[in-house]
Amino acid sequence: IRSASLDGKHTLDYKQDELTLLGKAAPVKDPRIKLETRYTLEPGLITRTDRYTPAADLKVQDVTLEFASFSEAAMASANKVTFGQGDVTAFEVKGIGRCNARAANGEDAYKSPVGPMKTVVACSSGPFTMNAPLTIEWKIRYK
Repeated sequence: IRSASLDGKHTLDYKQDELTLLGKAAPVKDPRIKLETRYTLEPGLITRTDRYTPAADLKVQDVTLEFASFSEAAMASANKVTFGQGDVTAFEVKGIGRCNARAANGEDAYKSPVGPMKTVVACSSGPFTMNAPLTIEWKIRYK
């Protein structure tokens, strides 16, 4: 783990030499993919960049990413969702395919101790073969 700060911009980097297999009763190491992650925090912007590196070719059924927000009046355009109301003004994704936005409609999965989220952004890649590093980046712009 490494962190740094300069001129109001803060970064945090970490690496994982293996991930965890899904669908098991207890954690099981999965050495098929390594992950390098960077968070960058600066006024009005949070960025996360993940670089997934496969040990060998992998058939991937789907890569999904969801972001739930208290912001609303969402408008989606390819990989960017802008919000007309709320503290989050935009959510942008690179490296994963298309994104869409919908109302959370009070669903249990999108409730928090301070109230229900208003909007859910869902991004999906569809099936592909991972035969090279995959970089996925998201940005949250806020007031």
